[in-house]
Amino acid sequence: MLVRKKKKHFKLKVFVLIVLMVIAVGVFLIDRIIDKKIESIAKIECESYADQIINDAAAYCIDKFSDKSFVDKSYDQSRITQITVNAEEVNAFKSLMTEEINKMLISQSSHEFKISLSTVLGSNIFAGIGPEIEMYFQKEGSVNVSIDSGFSEGGMNQTVHRITVDVSVTLLSVTPAGNFPFDYSTEFLLSETVIVGQTPSVYAQIPNT
Repeated sequence: MLVRKKKKHFKLKVFVLIVLMVIAVGVFLIDRIIDKKIESIAKIECESYADQIINDAAAYCIDKFSDKSFVDKSYDQSRITQITVNAEEVNAFKSLMTEEINKMLISQSSHEFKISLSTVLGSNIFAGIGPEIEMYFQKEGSVNVSIDSGFSEGGMNQTVHRITVDVSVTLLSVTPAGNFPFDYSTEFLLSETVIVGQTPSVYAQIPNT
């Protein structure tokens, strides 16, 4: 009788141990899934935040330089014979752009974003319901602004000269699942000149200043 009780007691211990192991593995897997979901959501929100900052800075800088010319053109009988990139204005724009992005990121040094746990778990029925998970975005490293220019085909007997601005930033997303650095880069058009006929024989590129 005593042996049977010991066997039952042993089986109960094994059963409880297996249940605890299953629960532990389940909690671990759920935790990993939630962490991955949070990281994915943080990346999307971080890119949206960076894009908004860069767009606002670009709009401000372009407005400030609305009366400036980034390209000087020489003509011969209404045909453009020479294009010179105005390096002074281009570099001034680059400096202002870098300054404004940094200023905006610093002024919003702890941009906060909240999302409900049910949304993280992908529940459509209970979306927006449940405890909120907080995320913070902050600047990580330096802001890089580079400017490039060149020619491309623009159609029948047309050449297009463009000046483009490339901006890249690194933001750190602080979440309960950990800290995730994200790199974001985008490009926008600063100047465009459509040339009908031959490409100008003389072209002055942006100097490395």
